[in-house]
Amino acid sequence: MKTHVGEIRNRNGRAWPLLGRVWQIVGLLGAGMLVQPGYADYISVGSTTARPGGKAQVPVSASASADLAGANAALVFDPGVFLAPTVSYGGLLTPSHVLSSNSPVAGQFHVVAKGFLRTVAFTGRAGTVFNLSLDVSSAVPPGTIYPIRFAPPGPGNVAASGLSNLSGNALAHVLSSGYIAITENAPVQASNVSK
Repeated sequence: MKTHVGEIRNRNGRAWPLLGRVWQIVGLLGAGMLVQPGYADYISVGSTTARPGGKAQVPVSASASADLAGANAALVFDPGVFLAPTVSYGGLLTPSHVLSSNSPVAGQFHVVAKGFLRTVAFTGRAGTVFNLSLDVSSAVPPGTIYPIRFAPPGPGNVAASGLSNLSGNALAHVLSSGYIAITENAPVQASNVSK
């Protein structure tokens, strides 16, 4: 069974030429070869501070040159430091959108945001898609910084990220990772507060 350039085969031998092309584009983006000067579509993981034993709230934002209808991110972090990842809607999403997430292994978290129907656009072309919430281990010493990165592409992994327009077409984009700095001076984040 011959595999052509830009083609990936699954376990059953079925060819996935488009997926192969996506991996080629991801490789070129990683090498900075497809990024033109000027405006670039992107997905960005924010940076924040948190206390040992506290909760870190990290915004994940996007910006695009076209109306957005979908976004996804596969994020990795230190599972010994950050526990119980959850997500909440960002400003670009409405109740007409689905926000789905799963953690296939400790330290990896996949998130997909899209409309119930493909024709439901995000509320804008730039802003916060979702907020990632992570519990911080109480054993983590202040003064340490931990990255929140996009998962590296590879066999068996989902794409590190994706943006799509209203036609369902993928938008080429760049990635920007973030971090969480552990400090005693981080603001306390209230949760489960009744009115």
